[in-house]
Amino acid sequence: MAEAAEASVLFNPTTGHYYEFVPGRFTWDEAKTAAEARVFNNLQGYLTTITSQAEMDFIVSNLMLPSFPNPPNPPGAWTNFDIWGWIGASDAEQEGTWKWVTGPEAGTVFWSEGAPVDGAYSNWSLGEPNNLGPENYAHIDYRPIPGTWNDWFSFGRQGYYVEYGNPGQPESVPEPTSILGLLAFGAFGVGSLLKRKPQGLGSNFK
Repeated sequence: MAEAAEASVLFNPTTGHYYEFVPGRFTWDEAKTAAEARVFNNLQGYLTTITSQAEMDFIVSNLMLPSFPNPPNPPGAWTNFDIWGWIGASDAEQEGTWKWVTGPEAGTVFWSEGAPVDGAYSNWSLGEPNNLGPENYAHIDYRPIPGTWNDWFSFGRQGYYVEYGNPGQPESVPEPTSILGLLAFGAFGVGSLLKRKPQGLGSNFK
């Protein structure tokens, strides 16, 4: 695999996974393929799956806002493609039934018939998903609030969010018993912020 352009990969101690935003102009299919070709610390990448508000806040605070502190266009403009980013959710298989189709959460339905499924997390913008088009793939938007989700055309072009974690290892928060055990051995520590150069496809093809 070719070496990617230099980029920051950040560790989230809450999920135990690494995250990266890759700017550019990619369709959803291109973004999915590119994400899965990226490798960091021997972990294969995939389009990000977001299963909690804490994870969403991490992405907004550490990846979205540092890259784009101010929208380049007025709120509501249709040309903010540079600050949009694909994630691994789709209802292409069954309209209105949204599920994660990437990473360890692949196949997990989180939204159906206009409501969360079994209390699953989602962060749709007001009135979304609205299937205008049709729009069968989710991305992170900057409007009206940074970090809200919107459904979009598969052929729309924008950047994408990559998550790196072990296959079959869902995102998780350490159990209290595990933390107590670590304290007993004096080995409890907090996660660190890591910056490394990942391997994979470049982010400059269009």
